[in-house]
Amino acid sequence: MGAACPRADAGPRPRGGDRWPTRRGGPVRAPLGRCRHATGRLHRRRPHPCRRTAPPPRLLQPQLGAVARVQPLGGPAAHRHRRFGLLGQQERRRVAGRLAGTHPRTRREPGPSAATILALQQDRPGTPERPVTNNAGCHALIRTLPAAALATTRSRDQLKREAEACAALTHGAPAAQQATATAVLFAAECLSGRDPTDALSRTGQLAEGGQLDQVRDEAEHAPADRNRLARIAPDASAETALAGAVYCVLSHPGPGSEVTALQLASTAPHPAPVAAITGAILGAAHGVHAWPVELVSRLDLAWPLDTLARDLLRQLTNDPEVSDPGWWDRYPGW
Repeated sequence: MGAACPRADAGPRPRGGDRWPTRRGGPVRAPLGRCRHATGRLHRRRPHPCRRTAPPPRLLQPQLGAVARVQPLGGPAAHRHRRFGLLGQQERRRVAGRLAGTHPRTRREPGPSAATILALQQDRPGTPERPVTNNAGCHALIRTLPAAALATTRSRDQLKREAEACAALTHGAPAAQQATATAVLFAAECLSGRDPTDALSRTGQLAEGGQLDQVRDEAEHAPADRNRLARIAPDASAETALAGAVYCVLSHPGPGSEVTALQLASTAPHPAPVAAITGAILGAAHGVHAWPVELVSRLDLAWPLDTLARDLLRQLTNDPEVSDPGWWDRYPGW
């Protein structure tokens, strides 16, 4: 009986070096498979812990750009925020509300949103007349999209002003505020039961020869073109992210093509904001049941988002402050 092979657990010798990879607690396990050593015996390779779980497909990563991935307080995002002095005492502040602490993702610091954090740390909130930043990113647009549900209690002009004011809290660029208002009106028209193509025309935000008007023409004559999408949405600004989402929606506007539209959105240079807006618009047009259960169940914050949506519906249709004694405990206001 031959001696035990000293490299049975370490796998093949690495190229370009004379040392075997090690980690705390022992050598790095080789990939799953079989190998024959000098003793002539077969050894079963063990899978490396990092290779046991396959990463999610690319389609799922940009589903909800606002909540797709989060970093813990001690992670790289928090390190960058501390480096630029963006967190300070805020990272030690206790988050209140019923959803805080009930889901693992709600206990962690969100990903890098330096402009938003910097704006919220100012002495006053930003307004369209007195902005606190000149940022034109897409975060304000994505977080304001649920305001489309308020269309049942507000006029179009009032909803437009409130959407712009909500975006101006953190993003002072007029282009970002205008794109936010257009996206909210677009989603509101879709919630009323209109087809996405007709809903976009009824927003009243399509200037002749403007960007969205050109995007609508391109989606009509050359739909689902990845090269055109890359040219329409080259960055993560609110204006270009909305244009890219409009192109994806109008390329696949019918029911049953929602996943195909998201697959197209995931090919954009910055897929997270484009896919987030695309999913919101198509969900408003075709309903929540348009999304496959196996797709939604893999989202990190599927349950909190569903809870927030149902509670928003209760707030708009009933009077939960009277019927539910714990309503203010669930959603505290200061």
